[in-house]
Amino acid sequence: MKWLSLVIVFALLNNCVPITQPTSSSQKAVKKKLVFQDFRYEPNILSDILYPNRGFIQDVVQSSAIALGGETRLILEFDELYTDYQDYNVKLVHCNADWTKSTLPDLEFITDYNEYPIRTYDYSQSTLIPYTHYTFEVPQVRLPGNYLLVVYRGANKDDLILSRKFVVFDSKVQISPKIAVMTGATGRFQNHQIEFEINYQGLKLTNPYNDIKVIIRQNQRWDNAIKGLTPTQVRQDRSTLVYRHFTGKNAFPSLNEFRLADLRSTTFKGQNVTNIEKGTERITAHLRINRSRANDIYSQYSDLNGSYVIENNDPGADYLEEDYITTYFYLDHPQQTKPIYVIGAFNNWQKVNRMTFNQDRKLYITSLKLKQGFYNYVYYMENGDPHPYSLEGAFYEAENDYDIIVYYRDPKTFSDLAVGYVSFNSRN
Repeated sequence: MKWLSLVIVFALLNNCVPITQPTSSSQKAVKKKLVFQDFRYEPNILSDILYPNRGFIQDVVQSSAIALGGETRLILEFDELYTDYQDYNVKLVHCNADWTKSTLPDLEFITDYNEYPIRTYDYSQSTLIPYTHYTFEVPQVRLPGNYLLVVYRGANKDDLILSRKFVVFDSKVQISPKIAVMTGATGRFQNHQIEFEINYQGLKLTNPYNDIKVIIRQNQRWDNAIKGLTPTQVRQDRSTLVYRHFTGKNAFPSLNEFRLADLRSTTFKGQNVTNIEKGTERITAHLRINRSRANDIYSQYSDLNGSYVIENNDPGADYLEEDYITTYFYLDHPQQTKPIYVIGAFNNWQKVNRMTFNQDRKLYITSLKLKQGFYNYVYYMENGDPHPYSLEGAFYEAENDYDIIVYYRDPKTFSDLAVGYVSFNSRN
């Protein structure tokens, strides 16, 4: 069971008095290249999350996949450091299963003009690092599929700020998944093999091998998703596609439980925090020195499966008083020729926080700004042996979340529509 004793505050306050802040230096029109990823285009954009608002405290760690026509709406939140309110707008891009832009015109999947202003914002209060916090409710769409939410400055759609992926699905098919032990000796106790069946009775398929595409994700990650699977069996009498591969291409490294950093307080040291220093211009936290877990035995504990939650545990503190903490990560490991990174949902699983080997201390060290909260992370070694997560170990017993998205190639629109979705846990 996941760690869920969280205090999540969803409040849109309109009566805050803004503190004096420097204005943004990026007012001029800048053309940036749009990438079809969860991506921040400016360094002062941080703590972006996109989640389904179902009214539960755990919503912020749930997948940004919602049913077409349902009551659940997606919420986008993000901060911009050192700046007053900026005029930001949002547009939606319909994408195929491989996250290339579909050929659908905007009016096919939305009812309004494809430009939505972000009008809800608040200023931080009594923080050493000032920021503006933005909140946006994603409009409903008319068609299922992959969508890229794009935030840009003013009316200039080339002045990109942020992009986030989400999925809207229509339940036309039924998916029956299970976690299986891999056949053979290799990886048998270090991987989760995902097997499943798809009942497509609600669709008329001409060629099930070509009309259906499937994506499997581990812990809501797109960067290492499994794709390109074809059915191992088609049971036309039952309108069922069977995916039971024995080659390992439907398996994920089960890894380990995630490392933890409790930064919810600037007054008290949270879990795995050894020291907190409050200066006049910033707050600094030093995490416990980590080591490789490759040869450790498995230890079960609750985590957020790589995610993070913004939260302030200081007495009487409001959510707008959540400050940014310069957080130092330490890894005690012999120097490598291959780069090592700290990754997690907090940096969209991207290799942007590279560690540097300190010759004097014989440690890998890096630092980054993290908003007060509870964080999961792992160490990623480029081209590591036998995999990039070799510093973490891999155990079949480790708990992970998985989801499967099924796409149908619509012959009328020549685009991929999401026609099925299921999420499940490796322990269920």
